[in-house]
This record gives sequence, structure tokens and C-alpha cells, in this order.
Amino acid sequence: MILVVMYSFLFIIYNSKRLKEFEQKSSEELANFQKNQAAQLTKFHKDNKDKLTKLKTEQNTKAKDATVETTKKQKDFEANQIKQLENKEKQIEREKQEIQKDIANGREIGWMQATAFWAIFFIFYMIIINGFEVNWSFGQTYSLTVKTKPTNSDVKIMNIKPRYKDGIRLKPGKYVIKAQHPNYKNKYQCVIIKDKNVGIDMKLIKK
Repeated sequence: MILVVMYSFLFIIYNSKRLKEFEQKSSEELANFQKNQAAQLTKFHKDNKDKLTKLKTEQNTKAKDATVETTKKQKDFEANQIKQLENKEKQIEREKQEIQKDIANGREIGWMQATAFWAIFFIFYMIIINGFEVNWSFGQTYSLTVKTKPTNSDVKIMNIKPRYKDGIRLKPGKYVIKAQHPNYKNKYQCVIIKDKNVGIDMKLIKK
């Protein structure tokens, strides 16, 4: 179970690193893409400028039409480049969102696994603390009676709030009983109630 939890946290760390690398790679890719487009546009301008100059030299009458055609091609080319750039940015954003979603899912699974692990750990801890005694009798109570010597000793149950009285009804479990008297040493005794009424004797020793 610990390995599962460790794996979940490593998964989150791995995806965070993956997201950072992806963003860096995407930025570089986008910059290169824009740089390449700029180079293509510059080349296109140069090629068409040379073509336009040649057309003007050879045929002045067709220079105007060539200019209009070149301008239209240039606008179409630039519009196409803008569309390609937008599509590239959308693709990068979609991939980024998918990575973020993977990280979120990994984090959620990690917390669920960690919660389940600690819940199981707590259950086993409580079983061990209670001496491997598991209470399956929900709501069932049994009486506890403590007889002390001297008889006028004060009796307390240390691990519950209700005050002790003879025949007190208690649920199955482990209880720490304290008997005390001004002229005697305090005495403690552990009592385990399982599936029947319990009575104990506690004899105090003089100070």
C-alpha cells in the first residue's frame, strides 16, 4: 500500500515535470514555427518583388494587373499563415490541458489511495490496541460490578466519561479501573468486556 501511495506521488511529480518540459518544448516549437513562417514570408515578398519588377520592365501595361494579383496572393498567403499559427496554438493548448488533466487525476487517485491506506492502518492499529478483539455486537451492553476492600473506596473508569456505579452498562471493550482511598495506595486494573457481565474484586494496600 505504501508503494502504491509513493507511486501516486511520483506519478504527480513525473507529470508536473512532463508538463514543464512540454511547455518549454511547445514554446520552442512555436517560436521555430513563427520564425520559419517569417522566413517564408520574406522569401515570398522577395520572389514576388523580383517578379513584379520584371513584369514592369517587360510589360508596363500588365504591371497593374500583376500588382493586384501579387497583392491578392500575398494576402491569401498571410491569411493562411495566420490560420496555421492559430491551429498550432490550439493543438498545443489541447495537449497541455490533457497533461494537466492527467496530473489532476493522478493527484486525486493519490489522495484516495493515501486516505484508504491510513484508514486501513487505523483499523489495524485499533485492533492491536484492543488486543485483537473486534466488537461485532453493535449496541449490546453488559454490566460491570467492582467490589473493593475497603468497601468505601472510590471507583473510577479512567477511559470513559460516565461515572462508575455498580452494575454500570458498558459496551464490549477494554476499560481501565481505578480504586482509591485516602488511607490506601491507588490500584489500577484492566478489564475486558466481551460477551457477558463482568464482576471484579480489588483489594487495596495500606500506605
